[in-house]
Amino acid sequence: GYHVTVSATYKAETCAHTYSHWTYMDPGGHYQTCTSCGDFNYDDHTFTDWTDNNDGTHTMTCSACGASETEAHTLTYTDNEDGATHTAKCSACTYTSEENHTWGDSYSPDESGTTHSRTCPDCGAADTQSHTWSQQELDGAAAALARAWG
Repeated sequence: GYHVTVSATYKAETCAHTYSHWTYMDPGGHYQTCTSCGDFNYDDHTFTDWTDNNDGTHTMTCSACGASETEAHTLTYTDNEDGATHTAKCSACTYTSEENHTWGDSYSPDESGTTHSRTCPDCGAADTQSHTWSQQELDGAAAALARAWG
């Protein structure tokens, strides 16, 4: 008998890929396709820094496909120690704003009984005032004490 050996060498065709522009695929990334052979690339978004939108939100945009994400500012407040204002600063973008304290209308008496205070719920600043009495209130209190002590 005869023995026959056959060998073959596979040579893949090469494509000088010409990719389309990046297209949004999902919240994590984007893709592009070769216009000649259909080869597919996937890559993560490359977002810019957050930019303030001047409406209480900020946006970041993917520099490759244009996808964007918008979120509300995440604010921290610092008392300006001027008795009237605090500074709000976003932890993600460059937004800052000086704002008036939001005291509310009610004071709480302090343990000493000589002062009352209120607190700004945003920055924690305290506004403490001494009690002030009108002459009429003082006269009424004195008269009530005089009657009680008789």
